[in-house]
Amino acid sequence: AMNNTSDPLDHPKLTRERRKAINDPSKLWTQKEIPFEIDYSQFTDEEIYVIFQAMDEWQQNTCLTFRPTREQDKNIVNFINGKGCKSNIGMTGGVQNISLGTDFPSCVTGQTVIHEIGHAVGFFHEHSRPDRDQFVTILTNNIKYGMEYNFFKSYLIDTYGLKYDYRSIMHYFGTAFGKNHQLTIETKDPQFQNIIGYNKHLSFYDVKLVNLMYKCSQRCNPSLKCPVEGFIGRDCKCWCPGKHFQYCDGSGHISFKDSEIPTPQLCQKLSMSCRSWEENGKCTEPTTYCPMYCRHCDRLLRQY
Repeated sequence: AMNNTSDPLDHPKLTRERRKAINDPSKLWTQKEIPFEIDYSQFTDEEIYVIFQAMDEWQQNTCLTFRPTREQDKNIVNFINGKGCKSNIGMTGGVQNISLGTDFPSCVTGQTVIHEIGHAVGFFHEHSRPDRDQFVTILTNNIKYGMEYNFFKSYLIDTYGLKYDYRSIMHYFGTAFGKNHQLTIETKDPQFQNIIGYNKHLSFYDVKLVNLMYKCSQRCNPSLKCPVEGFIGRDCKCWCPGKHFQYCDGSGHISFKDSEIPTPQLCQKLSMSCRSWEENGKCTEPTTYCPMYCRHCDRLLRQY
C-alpha cells in the first residue's frame, strides 16, 4: 500500500510506515520536477528556512528540481503544519501534504524534513528491506504495543542492488518505538549502533539510489563507467563516496546548481523571511536558498 507514513524521529508516539525505494514508475515525479507550496502563514521564518534547506539538499545531489507551483501543475507537494511528521510515499497524484507539525519540536528540523521529503521522492525505510536480518536484529519484546507493524519487512522493496545503509536518512534510530526508550533495533555490527538514525544529511547511498531511480544519467555518454561504488551523477561525472561527495577522478567536490528563479508572488511571501535570514547571518553560506532566492527576489521586487 502506498499510504502515508508518519515519522517519530524524536517522538516515538507517532506511527511510521515502511520500505526503502518505490519500484512503481507511476509514483516517480514527472520530468523529475517536484512543484511545491508552503503554507507560509503556519511556519516561522526559521522553519521556512529549514524547509528550503532540506529541499535544496535533495536538489543539489540529484537531478530532481523543486520549484514553486505554476497554475497548470496537477501534482504538488504541500508543506503544512499538521499533526506530527507525515508524508506520502512517491507521487500520489494531486496535492499531497507533507505534515511538519510544530507541536513536535523534532518535526521541523533539517533531519526530519529531509527524511519526509525522502518519502515523497519515493523512499521507504531502510530497516524494512527484505535482507535486513543480516544487518539488524529487531527486539520485538521491547516495541510499544500496537507499533509492531513499523518493523515489518517488506518484499516489495527495490534496493536497486545497493548494500544495506546504516547511514541512510531513512533509517530508524535504535530506540524507535521502544517501551521506556528500550532498544528496538540492534545492529549486528556494534560499531553502527550509534550511527543508525543519527545522520542529519543524505548519505552517499541515499543519493546514489535517487540517481538510479530517476535515471539521472539518462543524458550522459552511455560508455562512461564508474569505479565500483561510484555512480554517474546529474552532471554526467562519476561521483564517489567521501566525507562530502566527490568526483571519482579526484578533481574535487561537486559543483552546486542554481535554483529556479522564483516568481514575484513567491518573492512577496519571502520578502519578510529574507530580511530575517539576512539579519541572522544566514545569507553568507553560498549553498543556501537565501542567495538563490532572496537575491533574485531583490531584483524582481524592484521591478514591481
